[in-house]
Amino acid sequence: MDLGKLFKDAWELFVKDIGQLIVGMLLAAVIPGVAGGAVLVLAVLLAMPGMVSSSEQGGFTALSAVSIAVLVLGYFAVFAVMLLVAVPLYAGVLTGELRRVREGRTLGFWDAFSGFRVFRGVVWTYALAYLLVPLALLVVPIAVIVLGGVLISWPLIAGGIVLVVAVSVGLVYLSVCWIYAIVVVVDRGVGARDALRETRALVHGTGWWWTFLALFLLQLVMMGVYLVAGVLPVVGGAAGLLIAPYGLTFLVAMYFQARREDWLIGAALSAAAPPPRPAASSGPPTATWPAPPEPPEPPEGADRV
Repeated sequence: MDLGKLFKDAWELFVKDIGQLIVGMLLAAVIPGVAGGAVLVLAVLLAMPGMVSSSEQGGFTALSAVSIAVLVLGYFAVFAVMLLVAVPLYAGVLTGELRRVREGRTLGFWDAFSGFRVFRGVVWTYALAYLLVPLALLVVPIAVIVLGGVLISWPLIAGGIVLVVAVSVGLVYLSVCWIYAIVVVVDRGVGARDALRETRALVHGTGWWWTFLALFLLQLVMMGVYLVAGVLPVVGGAAGLLIAPYGLTFLVAMYFQARREDWLIGAALSAAAPPPRPAASSGPPTATWPAPPEPPEPPEGADRV
């Protein structure tokens, strides 16, 4: 993996559509937040009739079981709504950026909403890779720790902690392997399982440690911007708006480099139609010679053999 070219391509892609990227990522952040807030307010309103009030203290002193259940369900509903809205919006911005590279098409301000066309694929892939698999792997270690606490067994607690550390290492490995999962669904139109297999093959084709290093360096850059944002509120706050869009173009540049198609980025940045890619050949090139000229016709009356 060429890290210098990676950062360069990501920056040039970002600059090419900076306004559209910022708007798209803001939509992907604000709309889920508003939707989640609306669900939370609704849950609180539904739980209010079960709140027991005290006339002496002039406030609420207890919650009924129904109100507690409503608030708990409301919390999960907020999470679900934000997931179902945020992931397709992010996938839509990815779709626009992938089309920018593959087709030379300018990213649109409303491309974020195109992600709902692959709603099922991106949501299921995200849930499988970042929610269901991690939870399934953590169930046993957490259960061992809880059981050790109930039985007051320090060996069980220690064993559970060791399992948690081991699972955490495994999750770091998988998170790097699955870094292109959503991109593959959007670009290739495959299902969740095929996407997870393909992204793992891409990462190992490039090199797991190279992929990890690229992501680590990106995190360092983003942390540096956050530190600037803390020191210079105005300038840093404006720079903070650039972090998420640049992270997206960085992921796109990584993806095309992993697929050995980073030449498409150069074509897109030069605003030229992508040149035809030469077909792969297993053998050496074959020379092509011109056909020999036709022999001249004999003159009339001459004997023909």
